[in-house]
Amino acid sequence: MKTQRSTVVDNGVVVLDETSFIECEFSGCEIRYSGGRFSSNHTAFNSPKWVFTGQALRTIKLLKVLGVLQGNPSDWKIAPQNPVFDSGDITE
Repeated sequence: MKTQRSTVVDNGVVVLDETSFIECEFSGCEIRYSGGRFSSNHTAFNSPKWVFTGQALRTIKLLKVLGVLQGNPSDWKIAPQNPVFDSGDITE
């Protein structure tokens, strides 16, 4: 897993999968998650727009069917290819 430390992003796209975030701050960002491993320590997600794809989206849909989550999964955004900011591009 890759590590990002003290990263600050405003209005970008952040991919969580396979990354450990330490003391990062993401403001107004699109936060994408497809079900891979990630960790977050002392990291702030300010006004995020969450985008779930792949296994994560299927899990969200299952939780909705089970009544655990509210909202309409068909309204959730499917992420386009080529994110503006991919966490895999930054390593410690």
